[in-house]
Amino acid sequence: MRPHFLYAVMGVCLLALSAQNAFAETGRITNLVSPPKADSLASPLVFRTIQTSTEPDLSGFASPPLGRVGLDTYIRSGHGIYDVPVSLFINPDLQAQFDIPLVSNSESPGLKVGDTMFSVKYRTDVDTNYDAYFIFTAKFPTGEPESHSGTGSYDFSFTHKSIIKCGGYRTTLMAGITIPPPFDFWVMDNGVVYAPTVAYMAATERAFSSTGFSAGIKAAGLHAFSSRINSELQKNALTTIDLIPEVTYRFSERGMAVAGIVVPVFTEYDLPGASNRRDVMINLSVSSYF
Repeated sequence: MRPHFLYAVMGVCLLALSAQNAFAETGRITNLVSPPKADSLASPLVFRTIQTSTEPDLSGFASPPLGRVGLDTYIRSGHGIYDVPVSLFINPDLQAQFDIPLVSNSESPGLKVGDTMFSVKYRTDVDTNYDAYFIFTAKFPTGEPESHSGTGSYDFSFTHKSIIKCGGYRTTLMAGITIPPPFDFWVMDNGVVYAPTVAYMAATERAFSSTGFSAGIKAAGLHAFSSRINSELQKNALTTIDLIPEVTYRFSERGMAVAGIVVPVFTEYDLPGASNRRDVMINLSVSSYF
């Protein structure tokens, strides 16, 4: 086991324990922060679009790309995320990315701008069979909490990915944490303090070089600690685990498409009387590198 990933896991665990100690006992519940269905909390933007995405293998490119433009969609019953990522490769190991998500849901008709994100990603090429990625993401409250297209707060995410290559297989281990600022955001006349979220993933994929296809499966999970409203703790902690089979197709020298299914296998939502049921989510993505 490479030390980078172990250090990342240890750091996430220490931050998570500190966060857990900072949020104590029960409080009242509002539908804004504690919706009656776990689905509403189980797909935070950073978790889906940054942390559980598989880093593409760009080794087959004739020359290093300068950037990427794409469309990443995540669709389930009554809800959809349509994310437009724009990346700039500052050098082969450093890139900056800006994500503009559009969100649709059954609570509010039409497409609305969600919380935008800015990420910086640094890759260390340790050797030919191992890469390590360090990712910092800032999320901005450009979405509207009232229409469920945003959280109304800033937050910051730290993610580490270790990629181990063996033959035609690539295995990815991910650990990450999302930390909101520890002060109130005023949402619908309530002072809201969102709690940290811990994320983790193990994934493997197999490339079939002669066809342009690769296939893989991910096991991804998150734990969101309970939030506070007007200094009172909410019973809305959430733990989920998903299995995500997906297929990637390289349709041109610098074009890729991904199709996946997010299958919920475990959900524990602390809210009394709430539904643990989560719907299957479809992921369709396309990227063009330039």
